[in-house]
Amino acid sequence: MGTKAKQKTLDDPFKAVLDLIPALVWSTGPDGNCDYCSRVWRDYTGLSLEDTAGWGWTAAVHPDDRDRLIAYWRLVLAAGELAETEGRLRRFDGEYRWFLFRGRAQRDARGRIVRWYGTNTDIEDRKRAEDALRASELSFRLIVDTIPALVCTMTPAGELELLNQQILDYFAKSRDELKNWGSIGVVHEDDLDHVTAQWRCSLETGCPYNVEYRIRRSDGAFRWFHVRGLPLRDAQGRIVRWYVLLVDIDEAKRAGEDLINSRARLAHMSQIMTVAELSASIAHEVNQPLASLVANGHACVSWLSADPPNLERARITAGRVIRDANSAAEVVRRIRALFRQAPPSMVLTDLNDIVREAIGLIGNEIFDAGALVELDLAHELPKVVVDRVQIQQALVNLARNALEAMKPVTDRARNLTFVSRPDGTDVLIQVRDSGSGITNPNAIFDPFFTTKESGMGIGLAICRSIVDAHGGRLWAAPNDGPGATFSLTLPVRSEH
Repeated sequence: MGTKAKQKTLDDPFKAVLDLIPALVWSTGPDGNCDYCSRVWRDYTGLSLEDTAGWGWTAAVHPDDRDRLIAYWRLVLAAGELAETEGRLRRFDGEYRWFLFRGRAQRDARGRIVRWYGTNTDIEDRKRAEDALRASELSFRLIVDTIPALVCTMTPAGELELLNQQILDYFAKSRDELKNWGSIGVVHEDDLDHVTAQWRCSLETGCPYNVEYRIRRSDGAFRWFHVRGLPLRDAQGRIVRWYVLLVDIDEAKRAGEDLINSRARLAHMSQIMTVAELSASIAHEVNQPLASLVANGHACVSWLSADPPNLERARITAGRVIRDANSAAEVVRRIRALFRQAPPSMVLTDLNDIVREAIGLIGNEIFDAGALVELDLAHELPKVVVDRVQIQQALVNLARNALEAMKPVTDRARNLTFVSRPDGTDVLIQVRDSGSGITNPNAIFDPFFTTKESGMGIGLAICRSIVDAHGGRLWAAPNDGPGATFSLTLPVRSEH
């Protein structure tokens, strides 16, 4: 631990001042031997003044950090520089927490060091938040690498940023080699002019990129791909990144009508094509908590670096960091389950609760559309066994479809009504709007059927597939007055 050299000790008035500071404060002589630890420091560690004297304070340091901290402290003493490092301190109850160790030398008129003063600041919550952030970033990278398609991101100027493993494997080239993709022969020469022209147009206008062309594999074979690029915009509407999805459609091109007539193939293609629409949403959902997490992390460091440190504000901000990290982790978990095609989680559920949750998820969209929500929900509705997330998503899709149908309405109220009723051995849920109505109530559930200029025609098909998988029915009918009603039934049965 080192010998206790004879040296001038800290005067009592200074000890009293150090004891008043609401932080872990200490002082040493010029040789680094501790001569005082504040009352807060001693109360935290449970060590007495006699225990901490000299190098005795190291008894509170985690055994795995002790040698490193002692070696670092000796280097600081020799150099006379500002000390700043991290290590774990043992609390009086035996728990170790991470602390920021900071020390500064006091010098006399000749520049000689006469004393060292320092603080230990609790950074355990920040360390955990940083660990959670790293884990979330790793999980997100794993998700991108496991998407069954070629995925990349590009800068607003069209330069490659992130490439998933499938792209590297497909081309057998490095990221640097693929930077000049337009000039290294990866695009079929008959398609190159059209591809580059479309990409240049998207960069200049910000319009989504949507092209089919042939791409050469590492073995020299060309295969058809459907390539979609979607821009991610900031709050001011500026493009900050492009998300590009390349889906192999070579078999679909060759199979033609046979593939179109295959319901299984259609379902598979619907899922893959949906990934393009989800890419920007995934980035937005993950980036929001991560950006908030980083901002709160900086704020926490700022509060801790204040003189004196504002521990209360730092503690509150650290709590927000943990909240944001958990939020990001939850987003990643849900996305990961989606791409894993995780089995449904069937639980006994009150559908009225799912209706209210679905309304909460699209509250901003309802407000922006100027719609009025009306609830006509039956009391004591029989419970059903469903996957809450899937049924919630189906209701959200139906509600968004209703809001879209009411966009052109200017001569009447935009009413969005949710109804729940027992219906024999089923439970009936209805989503009713006062929009423009429907003319093809049966065809609208067919994959790729759409009346929207920018629609893909798979939203209602996916809704029906979800309801069908639960043993229920989904259908639509025009109202007697304006608008349409979408109805779904789900069977009432026990959890077992």
